[in-house]
Amino acid sequence: MFKNLTSLIEARKYRSRSSKVMASIQELKTKPKMLSTNDLNRLEDDELVAHLSLILEIELGYQPYVTQIDALLALLDGKMLQMDTGEGKTLVGALYAATMALRGSWVVMTTSNIYLAERDCAEFMPFFKRLGLNSRFGFEDPKANIVYSTLVTACHSWLNDHTTNELSKMSHLGLHLKDRDTVLLIDEADMALVNASSTPVAISTEVSFSGCPKWVLDVVYKIPIACIETHSNGDQVVSEKFYEEVEKHINSEELYGVDYNQVDLVLKAYKSLHLLKLGVDYKVIEGNVYSINKRTGEAHKGAFDDFTLGFLHLINGLGPVAKTTELASTTLPHYVEQFGRVVGMSGTLFVNRNEVKSTYGLRVFEVPRRLPLSRTDLGYFLYRNASEKLESLLTFLENRNNMYPVLIMCDNEFSANLVYAELLKKHGKLSLLLSGSSQSDRETVVNNAGLEGAITVTTRLLARGADIDVQTDNVELLVIGYGAGLTQVDDLQLMGRTARQGSKGTTAFFVSLDEDLFSQYGSSSESKFKLFTNTVNSFDSDRAMGTTKLISRLHSMNQAREYNSRKALFGVNKAISESLEVLMAKRLEMSRIHDPIRYLEQLKGVLKCGLTSLVVDDSISELYLDLKILPRPIVAYLVRQSLGNALTRVWNKFSVQQSALKSEVFINFSSNSLNDFKDESSKLFDELLSSLNKEVAADFNNEYRRQKIIFANSCISNSRNLTIYS
Repeated sequence: MFKNLTSLIEARKYRSRSSKVMASIQELKTKPKMLSTNDLNRLEDDELVAHLSLILEIELGYQPYVTQIDALLALLDGKMLQMDTGEGKTLVGALYAATMALRGSWVVMTTSNIYLAERDCAEFMPFFKRLGLNSRFGFEDPKANIVYSTLVTACHSWLNDHTTNELSKMSHLGLHLKDRDTVLLIDEADMALVNASSTPVAISTEVSFSGCPKWVLDVVYKIPIACIETHSNGDQVVSEKFYEEVEKHINSEELYGVDYNQVDLVLKAYKSLHLLKLGVDYKVIEGNVYSINKRTGEAHKGAFDDFTLGFLHLINGLGPVAKTTELASTTLPHYVEQFGRVVGMSGTLFVNRNEVKSTYGLRVFEVPRRLPLSRTDLGYFLYRNASEKLESLLTFLENRNNMYPVLIMCDNEFSANLVYAELLKKHGKLSLLLSGSSQSDRETVVNNAGLEGAITVTTRLLARGADIDVQTDNVELLVIGYGAGLTQVDDLQLMGRTARQGSKGTTAFFVSLDEDLFSQYGSSSESKFKLFTNTVNSFDSDRAMGTTKLISRLHSMNQAREYNSRKALFGVNKAISESLEVLMAKRLEMSRIHDPIRYLEQLKGVLKCGLTSLVVDDSISELYLDLKILPRPIVAYLVRQSLGNALTRVWNKFSVQQSALKSEVFINFSSNSLNDFKDESSKLFDELLSSLNKEVAADFNNEYRRQKIIFANSCISNSRNLTIYS
């Protein structure tokens, strides 16, 4: 009760302020002249919001609603927003970014996918330009005040800075130097801060070509699928029988050797063969294997380890893959923590508000709806298997109002292709959208999805951020979920695609007992859920409502399980991420070198004595000679490059060892293996700290001579380079 009272008081407080802002906007319209950018920056927040809202209306024709001003004021107070889908989060984000950028902050705006980031950046660029602000999609322009991206892409750019030798080429320089205010605004914040929080983000380099040994393929096909067991929590694991089967086919002393190498390879291959499904967990695009994010439907490279990737290439008849070495890795929470101010918004943030508060210390403000929700939710129609589910869906669509456009979001691409193929036999206005589609293709599908009688089949690609414009009066969008989401958030986002901004809409879900959500019950699911199950081509509304409550419980169980998993893995990822701080500190130290001899003498002092110290002496002597024939800035540049490359090689060696430790944790995950990782990782990190300067110094001499050769060759090919480097 008190929580509701607090929320009510908070909402009334913001409404009082936003009402005054709305009145100020009307008053400003009577004034002949707008303020300059410098004058705007002197205003208090509420006054500035009024001026920016009017400028937005003049430039783009968008008039903010009072609820959007509520939301903006809450963001400026550092709150996270629970703002229902269709209420205009994108506009609120643009006004917030403009406000903070005018105050001198560097603002990074992240959306749920690349398509939305590009779209929003292009849409609001004239508004930002009118304010004298430089907005860009991506991190190529270091002078940009506002950057649009996805959170994962932004994190990748930040990670790449850790392998960059020159300050001018770093994408997040202000973040590293901490010399200016930095702001991160996350759209679909629950997805980024909660669902994807334990997923590693890594950068790597190709080192050689690799594949899966043929003997592994021969063995894995001889092991029966019966070795897969489903635990009560839904996890699928290999049983003890798997190891018994492996021993029948491999007679080798190395099978259970120190590194468990052979059994490990067979285990990975067996899991890949039976637990990873084409069109569900991964897809092939232009001869390459991409993983599919089940929540977003997006396809990504780099999610599988080298061996698994090689095995998937082999069984799908693809060519060899390039083996990679991980250079650095982190998680999204660690990246988020680098910013001075973090805010975000989502239509489903209330589901995870407690975790957001406990993990990040961020409070959630629930923005009141502008108009009441006018949506009919038919609930979940449950069937025994996928074939009954498909047949019932087809019958349901035949009985619908043919004027209503339909958006069918499937749980994977295999299902989407199947549904599309069946509908193609009877319907003309039919579109299919899968991951890997171009931006123009996606825009075309979204623009046509609201046409009268149109049917659009996709995965959950359009579950977040897609605005379907229904273009006929008295016609509503029917959204169908073909398969249940893993958690409540997944399905709420899907439902939010219809009945937006006061319009009417309808939702329905078609699910079956052979989906992942019911996997924990195995063969007993049919008898256990008999009362909830529809016969084929029947649509019992009472059963659907009962099934909705059942699935809500299953969603809650999944959410709790995912939360515990994130907590368990936090220790692994935290240990990895913290080591990046040492790398960046060293990188910044080296990138500021202007007096190379002085720096090497300081390095020699740290080493004190020994063979490496003598090597540094030789390097210093060589630098004295070089300074007689080359300008100091050029020598300093060559030294920075040499030390930076030497640091990268030392770090690579550490990363390979740490990655191997991490792989061992994930293959045989348990609390003991997690504790072992923490201990071993700590020892490895201590070894790195104690030997870092020594190893960099030992590698410097050869690297410096290599850099001089590269520089000399560049000057021969282009004499202007001597001037440029100076």
